[in-house]
Amino acid sequence: MKRPHTAQDTPSAVARSIQRLRRLLWGLAIASGVAIVIVLTSVTAFFTVREARTVGGDYAADFAFSLAQRTRMDGAAWSGQVEAELALLQPAPSTLDLIAIRVEDRDGRTIAMLGAPRGWLVTTASEPIVANQQMLGRVHVDIGIAPALAWTSASGVLGLIIAAGLLLPLRYAPFRIAEDALRRLTAMQGDLETQLRLATAARDEATTAVVEMRLAQNRALHAESRLRDAVSASTDAWFIYDRDFRLVMCSNNIAQMTQFAEDFQIGLTYEEIMRRRYRRGLHAFSGKSEDEFVADRLQTQRLREKEARAYQRKDGHWFLVRSHPLQDGGFAHIYTDFTDLKIAEQRALQAEQRLNDVLNNLADGFRLWDADDRLVLCNRAFKSQAITLEGTVVGRTFEEDIRAAFTRGLFPSAIGREEAYIRERVEQHRRADGTPVEIARSDGRWFEAREHRTDEGGIVQIRTDITQHKRHERELQDARDTAEHASRAKSEFLSRMSHDLRTPLNAVLGFAQILLLEDGRDAITGRHREAVETIERTGRHLLEMVEDILDLSRIENQAMQLAREQVAVKEIVREVLSHTETMASSHGAKITVGSNLDGLPGVLGDRRRVIQVLTNLLSNAIKYGRSGGDITLDANQTGSFVRFAITDRGPGIAPHRQAHLFQPFNRAGAEQSGTEGTGIGLTIAKGLVEQMGGTIGCDSAVGQGSTFWFTLPVAAIAVSRARTLVVDTSPHSLHDVGQVSILYVEDTVENRNLVRRLLGRYPNVRYLEAESGEQGIELARRERPDIILMDMRMPGMSGLEALKLLRADTRTKDLAVIALTGAAMPHEAEEINAAGFDGYVVKPFRIGTLLSQLVAVLERRTRPIASHASD
Repeated sequence: MKRPHTAQDTPSAVARSIQRLRRLLWGLAIASGVAIVIVLTSVTAFFTVREARTVGGDYAADFAFSLAQRTRMDGAAWSGQVEAELALLQPAPSTLDLIAIRVEDRDGRTIAMLGAPRGWLVTTASEPIVANQQMLGRVHVDIGIAPALAWTSASGVLGLIIAAGLLLPLRYAPFRIAEDALRRLTAMQGDLETQLRLATAARDEATTAVVEMRLAQNRALHAESRLRDAVSASTDAWFIYDRDFRLVMCSNNIAQMTQFAEDFQIGLTYEEIMRRRYRRGLHAFSGKSEDEFVADRLQTQRLREKEARAYQRKDGHWFLVRSHPLQDGGFAHIYTDFTDLKIAEQRALQAEQRLNDVLNNLADGFRLWDADDRLVLCNRAFKSQAITLEGTVVGRTFEEDIRAAFTRGLFPSAIGREEAYIRERVEQHRRADGTPVEIARSDGRWFEAREHRTDEGGIVQIRTDITQHKRHERELQDARDTAEHASRAKSEFLSRMSHDLRTPLNAVLGFAQILLLEDGRDAITGRHREAVETIERTGRHLLEMVEDILDLSRIENQAMQLAREQVAVKEIVREVLSHTETMASSHGAKITVGSNLDGLPGVLGDRRRVIQVLTNLLSNAIKYGRSGGDITLDANQTGSFVRFAITDRGPGIAPHRQAHLFQPFNRAGAEQSGTEGTGIGLTIAKGLVEQMGGTIGCDSAVGQGSTFWFTLPVAAIAVSRARTLVVDTSPHSLHDVGQVSILYVEDTVENRNLVRRLLGRYPNVRYLEAESGEQGIELARRERPDIILMDMRMPGMSGLEALKLLRADTRTKDLAVIALTGAAMPHEAEEINAAGFDGYVVKPFRIGTLLSQLVAVLERRTRPIASHASD
């Protein structure tokens, strides 16, 4: 049974209670301290390890990515870049106490390491290094355990101190201490929670900062990658230096651009690189020493100015080096190989030099204006042509040049119309259509300028000195005038000679014809008739000579007028045979004609002239052929021509004489033969045939005879004959026209006597005569004859002038007028046709021709004859 409590027992109970309470509190304090140590150690270790793993993983991934990118871009061995990359990484010193960055190759060998943490190492991250689709190695990040243990130990000590602090006060005030301890423990726990929250926030902020830093690093790496891609894509070589003038980046093509790529290693300073380049002798240094050269280059870079310089390498390549300052204090060098451009520039300079050489060697002046009409260049010839150098000043406009020339009076022909001349020349210049412009200068020189537009809108001018040409042209014009004057004089001489020869021949042949026509008591005896026939025959021969001379003159002056008509071959052959029949009989020649003439087409030519050519060749064959020999006249078609051939059996012509057959007055050695001839018949024949579009020639062999041939074009269609005033012979006689009056105006007495005697044979003809044009006009006004025979050449008034006065007078304008001319030149025939004569007769005339003309004109006149008798 228990003993009841007493007063003495109370302290012991209290003491035991306090003892128990103290033990309880001490146990609680120990438990709290242990709990705090455990919590702090766990939290510290957890966050330390997690942070180390996070930082280590970031470093491993970034460093592996950086090494892979550099290996792909630089193309160098990746292991050679590790030390440089670790030097560039440079983590914070505090980080190096916690982590170590270790790089292994593909065989697991450590080739580089950054950082040295204390304590045991634990690998927290490992990343592969992959470049160009192959794994080159791994990056490991290790953390140290010692720092984590140190933090844990510190936390335990802190917990014990806290626990001791809780237990010591219990000795004096157990309950108060206990309460205070509990209150403080609660406050400490709150503070610890607050610190934990702050630590967590700080850790989150640090983690965010690390992530942002990693993103920034990735962006920087991507930007660097893009920069490297852009640099690699460029044909230029790039070198980037930092603010310490140390090379930090370069492009992949430095080997081909710099020749020695080892001179540009990453990390070398600009000074070291320049010294290497100097020692290799790769630059032209103008005699500077190495220190002077390096100091000069460094000074240029320190000025931070843009610079461009060109240099030529020993192998002939040209490079342009451009320096650009960077914002971070560094600078970039860009090497450009412009060898092709330099070669093209040199070729362009050579081409320009060749062009200048060509232009300066031109005999003509050359000027070039640009699109703004300002002079660009001119050659040496133009400068020699210029009186002053104003027209050769580069930059001057064409109008300024022209006005300056006017002030010096270089264009005397434009005096008085200066502004108009300037406008014309400026318009011609701007038109630049190649039209030649002749320029006469005050110094007597002449120039011809041609201007053309260039593709760029400029104008090029070629100016030729034509002074000599103008002089020759003047001389030629003078010679032409002289020749024309001589030709006119010759024509006038021939015309006068023809007139002077024909006029007496007209009387000789006329009276011979009248004598031969006389009958009854006026008829001449047989002996006299023979003499008169001789006179008539030799007169005709003389007339033929005159005709030949006139024809030759017409051919030489190209004044022969030929008709273009269709001529039947068979008809002209028949007519030619009739003309030469008597001559052939007298020489005992037998003419044989080809049998195929009927099937030949007509030829194109003048019928009378074709007969003349054929008669001339056939007459020559008769005269120069063997007496009693055979002559063949044949014609054949060869293509579009008909070939006429006359073959004789004469002595033939030597080859050395054949080349001169068709020259005037050349008779091929027949001068001593006694055969009549002038030596111009073949010349006339050649001119006539060629003018009708044919050819003529001769084939001959000595002792075998000769063949003279000529061709004429075939007439495709019939061509009308040329218009002429010569009228066909009328079938009527002068006796059948009734009473007529005929006025003959002639200054030569013999011709008047001839016509008087001729017309006196007709009782129905009333004959009037006048010896000058003035008398003829007066007599025509008074007598109003039916026909006037008007001589063309008379002293004083000519026949043309007389006709004009007759046509202008109402009393005589309807009278018929026939021209008689002894010239028969082409221009006179044209004048007669144009003047309005009713016909013309060439002297010496055949009586039948004159009478036929009179009858034809009278038949065209319809007015009654009886009315004239009452006038």
